[in-house]
Amino acid sequence: MTKNVAIYCICFPQQKPRKTQIYQKNIMDNAVTLSDSYRRELVQEGFVFDDVGDNISQLNEYFGDLTATYWIWKNSTYDFVGTSQYRRFWDDSISTLSFEENTLYVQEPRILDDTLKNQYIGSHGELGLKLLDELALKKK
Repeated sequence: MTKNVAIYCICFPQQKPRKTQIYQKNIMDNAVTLSDSYRRELVQEGFVFDDVGDNISQLNEYFGDLTATYWIWKNSTYDFVGTSQYRRFWDDSISTLSFEENTLYVQEPRILDDTLKNQYIGSHGELGLKLLDELALKKK
């Protein structure tokens, strides 16, 4: 039996989930840009934010939704976690899965028109990859 599971739906300012899925918890990425009134509205709806607790939200423009993934890694108290985006969800069969410890579940492979590196650079620029390379060389 599955216990203590959360599928964090990564949302972006002004983009709420298109549907609700089982185990869903909503996390607002790039939350530092939110107005106080919109943040209060999201709190009432049960959202958590990538700019509280242990976070790297200031790097959102370079790393995108990876800042939310970092937040989940450092702050989530669930035994099993997954992620989806406000427009891309796990299918309904998730409710029949029995999750195993230390197992990574991934989606079916997709064939894309360009390399992941080029897609990332096209969306976020090269600075994030340069920072990552520097950290890797320093073994951090």
